[in-house]
Amino acid sequence: MRGEDLSRAEAAELLDACLILRLPTRSIAAPLIALQVKGETFEELAGLTEAMRERAVRITSRQARFVDTAARVRVASRLSMFRRRQRS
Repeated sequence: MRGEDLSRAEAAELLDACLILRLPTRSIAAPLIALQVKGETFEELAGLTEAMRERAVRITSRQARFVDTAARVRVASRLSMFRRRQRS
């Protein structure tokens, strides 16, 4: 690891390569862990974010309001784990 920063375009290309090539989890995790260990720059995060947004599927609905049940489940499970640890 040389600890070099990626440009915004390089970070976007990294994410695209991981998703297009349908790489195994280990192959995707390696560069992302390296970014975390090095410390992500704003440009790297922006490039990854832009690449994710370009691939996102826009959902349309007749409903005016939505409830994010997936996030609620994640938060609830984390809270229950935290509470169990406090009791122990």
